[in-house]
Amino acid sequence: MLVSLIEAVKGYISMKKVMKGENPFEAMFGKGHSFGDTSMYDKYDFDEEIEKGTREIFEMPEALPGRRSVERLREEINDASTIEECVSAFEKECETQLDPDETILFECGTFPWNKNQFSFTMTRQFPDGQDEFFQVTLEVLYESDEKNQKLFETAWDEQLKENIFDYIRRSKAYQYAQENKSAKIRIYISQT
Repeated sequence: MLVSLIEAVKGYISMKKVMKGENPFEAMFGKGHSFGDTSMYDKYDFDEEIEKGTREIFEMPEALPGRRSVERLREEINDASTIEECVSAFEKECETQLDPDETILFECGTFPWNKNQFSFTMTRQFPDGQDEFFQVTLEVLYESDEKNQKLFETAWDEQLKENIFDYIRRSKAYQYAQENKSAKIRIYISQT
């Protein structure tokens, strides 16, 4: 259920219905509303779910380019890496295109499945050969505070007139991340 909820929110975001600065839950359900009681996420170990899904996808032959991308990122980045190092490594990883229909997503916000931590996320999406997509994700998490609670943003590279990594480096979320220590970094692959 947790994974389907996350995919529903990401799907809503990918339909470009959430604009810069909007909380996706408020955009989906109206100001002051969310998916109800967020304590339902307390029983889930999202890290365990991510790793389980990543291991399963690693076994798929068609996911090999994404697997290699995750492995290279995991070799280069650890929980002590700075946001500058994370963005640079992800940008370097995206220099070689995996597929002509590949897209890159930058999103940030505070979501209940992350135990209400602030998430600074870059996702590389490419077709899985079955009308869906693989997504290589680098997610940097920060403890929630008054400042990051106000930061919500979504940008697809195909919507921008500039390089998405230049855009990311000029974002308020990036400025915030430069000034604050991250709590955790996740690197994984998923499938829509």
